Amino acid sequence: VDTGLRASELCHLTLDHLHLSEKSYLQIQTKGGKWQTKGFSLITAFDIDNWLSIRDYHALDGVDTVFVSIGGNTPGESMTRDGLRAIVRAWAKRAGLTHFSPHAFRRTGATLAALNGASDEMLMKQFGWKHAEQVRRYLQALTADTFPQLYSPVSSIRK
Repeated sequence: VDTGLRASELCHLTLDHLHLSEKSYLQIQTKGGKWQTKGFSLITAFDIDNWLSIRDYHALDGVDTVFVSIGGNTPGESMTRDGLRAIVRAWAKRAGLTHFSPHAFRRTGATLAALNGASDEMLMKQFGWKHAEQVRRYLQALTADTFPQLYSPVSSIRK
């Protein structure tokens, strides 16, 4: 949610391209083969650091991806898109959700960033989009009833 990574980008993220510090960021080869830097919050850095504290126990020697399978058909190997999709679908089923995939986290990240005031330009940089039309497509779930709860000038003044 924090980075807007695509499923394949998440699965291909390597340890040497992950930087956990005050300015936490990662570098990823995106769709189209270009390298992009994406920042993320200290909360996400903390969660990743927790995973890294047990990752080596699960990873096979020589596997350099951040996320590895801990079950399924290939334990200890790099997480695959299909493996990630299976995990997310199992979560969704337990939660009673339908039509839920890893891409929902990317869409949610974009929507929440927009609701928190991110400009189209910032969204385009973080999510790797080239055109503002892509931003609008991702934010189509925002409706007019969202405005008064979040952006009402009167509510803002009265706070």
